[in-house]
Formats: sequence, structure tokens, C-alpha cells
Amino acid sequence: MTAPSDEERLSSPDSVRGRMQRTALDWLRKKEANGEIPTNLRFLFYELEQAGEVSKNTVKLDGTPGKRKPSADLTSAVTHLRNIGLIPWDWIVDESRHIQSWNYGRTVLDCVLENVDYSSLDRFPDVPRPVLLCESRAIGGVLERTVALEYLVTVIPTGGQANGFLRTQAARQLAEFLKEGEVLPLYIGDHDDAGNDIEANTRRVLEHACQHTFDNWERLMLTDEQCRMLKRRGVQPIEKTDKRYKDGNPHLAYEAEALGQKLVTQIVRDRLEALAPVPLDEIQEREKEQIEEVKKLLTTKGKKR
Repeated sequence: MTAPSDEERLSSPDSVRGRMQRTALDWLRKKEANGEIPTNLRFLFYELEQAGEVSKNTVKLDGTPGKRKPSADLTSAVTHLRNIGLIPWDWIVDESRHIQSWNYGRTVLDCVLENVDYSSLDRFPDVPRPVLLCESRAIGGVLERTVALEYLVTVIPTGGQANGFLRTQAARQLAEFLKEGEVLPLYIGDHDDAGNDIEANTRRVLEHACQHTFDNWERLMLTDEQCRMLKRRGVQPIEKTDKRYKDGNPHLAYEAEALGQKLVTQIVRDRLEALAPVPLDEIQEREKEQIEEVKKLLTTKGKKR
């Protein structure tokens, strides 16, 4: 008996489910080819929205109003693709959940030897320490697994307008860094009225909680020039409303995810490389050499015992 083809395992191409499954599969395969996997569903939805493949408006195939949100259709489509094996489960990361585990060993020496390979050298000694502040948790998650991990910079995803989290966690982390030296906040947010207000609130709360003025605060994304670049590429802004206004304050906006996962990480990587006092590859090589030296030293002492 012949196994069903990939096409046969998908829903009918004339159905909402079938169309979304094929759209998601094509886009994810392109991202995999571009080195942008793993990703998350929020990033995937925004990219597809900016590409005109999906809309936040709830409509059926015939254009009439629908009840099911397009984001829910995308979630179902991706789940189906994972269930039937067309994409690996680990291509998609859930940024809202995590597992906490602990390091331990039969002896302290065993534990130290096991973890020495994960020891790292400071990428920003004697210069302002960059910290990535992200309005979007989706972008924050992508950066944590990629460029932030390479340069060992802290990522603080605010998830939009916040107060308690900024004071109880973000400000405390920044305060610890400030004890060691200057901090350089690099902010990543949407380009619209609400995005500007969220950034202003984030900065105001952090400065008040830290009792420190961040005169070097830098908006890394989205900038006016980046929005002009998106427009030249044919990416159109989306229409948004703001519930704070009686009339909804309809306005056009570019969301940071519109740049695409690859470009977002490249912009951050380029900025961090420019800020680092030593090129990343050079400090990583030095790091490897020191790790080997420490492992030899620990092994020798362990044998003597």
C-alpha cells in the first residue's frame, strides 16, 4: 500500500484549513532555508500578515465576517503540520512556558568539570553593557536563542505596557549591572503611537525604579529609516486602533516583526559587534583556550586527591 503524499495529508486546498496549512508550510520551509528556525507562532503570524498572507480581520474565504480568529487558524494549521510530521516539533518554540532544571553531580568536582565548558568571558568589559528591551515577547524569545546568547547580553521582553514586572524584575537586573558600570538600553518596539507610548512608559518606570537617568537610551528598532526601507520593499503598514481613544484613533503602523526574523537578528548582531571592544570570534577563541586550561588543572588536582 502506497503511503499518502504530503499533499494528500493536508486538508482540501479549497478550505480555510487547507489554505492555512499550505501557507504556513511554505513559509516555514523558507524560514528554515534562511536559517530562521526555531521560531514562534507570534513571529510567524506577524510575518505572514506583513506579507499579505493572513489578516487580523476575521473573515471567511468568501470575504464575509467569520468568528474564528486567523491566529487560531494558524495555530491549528501548524499543529497539524507537526502532528503529521511535515515539520519537526522543535521548529516552533512556546515563549510563554519554560522548564526550570538544576545542575548537580556526584561530587562538586564532577559538577564543576561538567559545567566548565559552559563558562564564558565577558563580551563587554570596561564599556557600557548593552541590554535588549523588547516590546514583543516573540522577538525577545528569538533573540535569546540567537544573537543574545552569542554576545551574552540580557534580554528583557516587556510584553507591551508594563509596570510591576519592570519594577520587580527588570529594574533589579539593571540596578545590578549599574553597580558594575554603565548600562546601554537598546529598545526594540513597534513604530506607531501606542509603541511610542510603551517605550516612553518603559523608560520612565525603569529610570524611576533604578534612580538613574539613561541618557544613552537607544531605539534600535523600529526607526523612521527602517520604516522607509520597509515601504521601499513593498511592505505596507497595517491599520491599528487604540482602545484608549473613544474613536479608536485609527492609524497606520509598522510592527517590529515586519522586518523579518533574519533582519531583526542581523541588526542586533551588527550593533552589538560595533559596541564590543573585541571582535566576538577573537574573544570566543580566548574563551576556548582558558576552558581547556581550567579543565586540565581541575583534572590534575582531582587525580591527586
